Amino acid sequence: MPEWKTSPVIGMFAVVVMIACIVVAVILLQPKKTPTLLMCEKCNTQFEMELARNVQFPIACPKCQAKTAFPAKKVQCLKCGWTGVIIERAVELKPLTPDEQAKLTDEQRLARQKGAEGVVCPKCGSGEIKTILGEGK
Repeated sequence: MPEWKTSPVIGMFAVVVMIACIVVAVILLQPKKTPTLLMCEKCNTQFEMELARNVQFPIACPKCQAKTAFPAKKVQCLKCGWTGVIIERAVELKPLTPDEQAKLTDEQRLARQKGAEGVVCPKCGSGEIKTILGEGK
């Protein structure tokens, strides 16, 4: 048998290489985390946290400890100019009665349609909202 096959130094080197490969594989297989702006629904605290893509919401707020924090984004209303941070999640709107629907203005009707997809201005109710990029982080 060749001498290199029975050498303890080569055996130790092989073990070290295998352990290094396992460590690198574990590091590379970790879920990627991205900085995410969050807002607590209970206390309105805004904070940033690095989260994996598959995290389940809501998560615990670092201030009030309630499990009411959701992803948020900084937005501006194109109608009244209001800017602020709002929770970014689908809004479930309660069905309106025919009388309530008849009382809605065109602007409120549009805001309600857009609100089902995302957000409306909390000041004027407009659905004309734009995300302010780069400032929500």
